[in-house]
Amino acid sequence: MIPIGLNICVLNSGSSGNSTVIYTGKTSIMLDAGLSGKETVKRLNEIGLSPNQFSGILVSHGHRDHTSGVGVLARRFKIPVFLNKKTHIEISPYVGEIPILKSVRSGSSFDIGDIQIETFSVSHDSSDPMGFIFKSNHSRIAHITDLGNVTPAILKKIRDMDLIVIESNHDIDMLINGSYPEYLKRRILGPKGHLSNIAAANALVEAIGSITKAVILAHLSEDNNHPDLVHSTVHEILEEEGLGDIALTIASRYSAIPVINISEL
Repeated sequence: MIPIGLNICVLNSGSSGNSTVIYTGKTSIMLDAGLSGKETVKRLNEIGLSPNQFSGILVSHGHRDHTSGVGVLARRFKIPVFLNKKTHIEISPYVGEIPILKSVRSGSSFDIGDIQIETFSVSHDSSDPMGFIFKSNHSRIAHITDLGNVTPAILKKIRDMDLIVIESNHDIDMLINGSYPEYLKRRILGPKGHLSNIAAANALVEAIGSITKAVILAHLSEDNNHPDLVHSTVHEILEEEGLGDIALTIASRYSAIPVINISEL
């Protein structure tokens, strides 16, 4: 039985593939589909969902770790795909035909079933990348991954959500002293790259409000981070600001996290 209210589950997170599902008892949405179709179906089944019940696939941006499964899922299960025009152009050469295409504008708001969705622009090295706010039954989730910095405008959008998904991609020292080539280090550290653990924590200090109960830390680098390091770094900074009681969940590149029901936080 699907829990009442707004639910979220990160099926996979990281450079090997990204996919998150947000759903109620009436509507199921997939945000990004970076796993293979077969693996996506397997992980959905593990949490009691079927791809046949999905009302839409949202695409945040055009990188393959977010889009490699979009085409096959859209065609096989007749799922509408919601994305902006620049992202559609970017992914068309390798995603293939999308039978039901829904073009959305960055900064627009729209409904899918009983879930209200607000989009906004983020800074990343792709064509017109977007972040998202999901609302249903007085519950609110913010989702921002793959961005180089969190601007005041983004902070205003995500402030005081029930739950915030934010990337915590790398430990700065591990990245600088690691084996990545210099151009890749500059790309990750740049304004269109990825958030460090410290940058994610500092953004959360500003974004967490009286309603916020939980955070999912996502898109961890396999080479330049570690789940224990992410948790300790972010928790320490939040605790220093009197926010140590916020529940932290680390998204995985190997399996889905347990489903979180917002009304039960």
